Amino acid sequence: MVKKTPKDKHLVLPIIGAGVVAFIIIAIILAIIPKYKNPPIDDLSPTPSIATDKDCAIAGCSGELCVGKDKADIAGICIWSDKFACVKYSTCEKQKNGQCGWTENEEYSACLNKIPQ
Repeated sequence: MVKKTPKDKHLVLPIIGAGVVAFIIIAIILAIIPKYKNPPIDDLSPTPSIATDKDCAIAGCSGELCVGKDKADIAGICIWSDKFACVKYSTCEKQKNGQCGWTENEEYSACLNKIPQ
């Protein structure tokens, strides 16, 4: 009686080798990507920020932008920065130059000072 061997037996080693290579690539990528630091503040939500000016609006993926009402649907680059959590302590309103922007205060500065540089 002749032993039958699977036709795909020759594929086992390349598949295992590809799996090992994929594992190594993923491990290298994870080692290169900077680790997320725990923010120094308890509340990570960037909102609710205050928009006191009728011509200004809060925008961006993290509520980090203060823009004119006509640009309220604008998105930022959608990355997180720990300082975005401090924006909730400032006010979105028209600045002296006529543009919408954040008016900072002592709470905002104190929050920023808690973030490691």
